Amino acid sequence: MKKKLGMICALIHDPDILILDEPTSGLDPYASRVMLELIRERKATGKTVFFSTHLLDQAEKLCDKVGILFKGKLSACGTFHSRRKQIS
Repeated sequence: MKKKLGMICALIHDPDILILDEPTSGLDPYASRVMLELIRERKATGKTVFFSTHLLDQAEKLCDKVGILFKGKLSACGTFHSRRKQIS
């Protein structure tokens, strides 16, 4: 319920940028689908959504660009369907 309330509070002001940390963790399958659809809707309206996830299938379905963190540093960035840029 806290995660759902947090999302509602974040969306009520229609921000241009939305930052989410593991938005579907702890949610049941239905609530997860609703949360992902909310993210898709934001993206479709041209809004920017940053979110962290350990679920690569979610990132692949939702993200235009992906960054991989390793030991607290950005180690790679790119898309799932193109060659990834390695960061040193």
